[in-house]
Amino acid sequence: YDVGEIPTSLDVEDEKLLVKLDWNINNQHRAAFTYNYNDGENFTESDGDLDEFEFSNHLYERGAELNQYVGFLYSDWTDNFSTELRLGYVELDNRQISVGGTDFGEITIETDDVDVYIGGDDSRQSNKLDYSILNMAFKGFYQLNDHAITFGYEREELDVFNLFIQHTETEIDFDRNPAVTDPTDTRDPAIVNFERGLADNVNYNNAPSGDPNDAAADWGYAVNTAYIQDEFDIGDTVSVILGVRYDWWETDDAPVTNPDFLASYGFTNGQTLDGEGLFQPRFAFTWDAKDNLAVRGGFGLYSGGDPNVWLSNNYSNNNVLQFGQDGGGFGLENGQTSLFDIDYTACEDGVPVGPGWCVPTVLADAVATGQGSNFEINYLDPDFEIPSEWKFALGATWYPNLATNNSAMVLRGDLVPNGENAQGIPQFSSVRLPSFVLTNSNEGNRSLTASISVAKEYDNGFDWAFGYAYNDAEDVQPMTSSVAFSNYNNRAYTSPQEDILSTSDYNISHRFTILANYEKEVSHTL
Repeated sequence: YDVGEIPTSLDVEDEKLLVKLDWNINNQHRAAFTYNYNDGENFTESDGDLDEFEFSNHLYERGAELNQYVGFLYSDWTDNFSTELRLGYVELDNRQISVGGTDFGEITIETDDVDVYIGGDDSRQSNKLDYSILNMAFKGFYQLNDHAITFGYEREELDVFNLFIQHTETEIDFDRNPAVTDPTDTRDPAIVNFERGLADNVNYNNAPSGDPNDAAADWGYAVNTAYIQDEFDIGDTVSVILGVRYDWWETDDAPVTNPDFLASYGFTNGQTLDGEGLFQPRFAFTWDAKDNLAVRGGFGLYSGGDPNVWLSNNYSNNNVLQFGQDGGGFGLENGQTSLFDIDYTACEDGVPVGPGWCVPTVLADAVATGQGSNFEINYLDPDFEIPSEWKFALGATWYPNLATNNSAMVLRGDLVPNGENAQGIPQFSSVRLPSFVLTNSNEGNRSLTASISVAKEYDNGFDWAFGYAYNDAEDVQPMTSSVAFSNYNNRAYTSPQEDILSTSDYNISHRFTILANYEKEVSHTL
């Protein structure tokens, strides 16, 4: 196997194309079309810490190709009534590909000084994200005496293909275990074990069919939105906006039911957002109290957005579509058997039969019969509600966000309280099949923001501005990852199942902004 070279700088490419067409059909109707294309990539290390070394084939490309089409039709039917039609479609092909391709597994030689990586990175052996979005919108504007009425309907259809399986070409580690028995061999024991094929760890994951694509999260849903808004004036100093919006979700795609989960929990892990809806009232006002003072305020309920990547975990991590096997159960680890003395399968055409190029037959056979484990099962709480937040605003520089409803969080679905330890820290026991559940917080999130700014312009072309913002934001979980396991573990907590507010990862308590400009007109006469 050619491990590649010592990594150096690799090319970064970015290609863009933008096409925009406008058509003035007549005085009442106008059409527009936009095409946007972007294809680019860069290359990054996978394991590049100071105690790690990877050859160039272990680096991987991060790239994406985007194609977007958007069409508009603007129509003025009367002096008081106009409409807008929009139709858009976007495709994204996201790439994460090892420089050396995906025909060879990842091998790590854990020497005393440094871990050496050869082959393709284990997280890029089967890693692909494709999605498409079709959106349609109709918006109407009607002026009825002093009332400016806006109404409309929108629909967005999302189709996702998300493939992420580690170790489909195997992951093999060699370290100092077993110890070298030849006292005359002074090489690092990890190198000796690598030469002999005595592995410390062997992992293989795949779909039972042997085709990783069969284990991808292939799913989609549609979001519908209907809304109406009325803007009108009260006297000469007050303007008011009243509106209401309703969102509802549809999907025919459900995660595959795991029978063990159904037996353990009493309900299926195939929960979806189908039929969920959110009613969102809105109110806002502007009061021109004086010529140099305007008071603004309002409140409304707003959706927290669609948790697409978190929902995708429920479709892929169900212990039905993919399974993982560890070589320890088959005598392939801890120096029990040389990897050069076993049978292999799933070899690419024209490659040597052996570790790296192929999969140990015992592991492939076990996965093919549905034996092994995946990550903990991910599922959606049957009582999950669309995250939303009430927003209250008052004044030009005072925007308190007082409360959040049903903010999303990840908990273990199999844990129940089991007393406390001597230090008073809560203890838990796993009483069901290990799993993660995407659910709602009972506490919500909370933030308080206050800001002030001053600015000054001078006749000599100099101007400046100074601003200060104070923020105090608290949340229950930062939700920094697309993976349920990471969201659950990568946080500070005293009790693993706690639902309490604490300072947000994203909070910036004090922000100072200073801006200065100088503009001078220069003229020169020949």
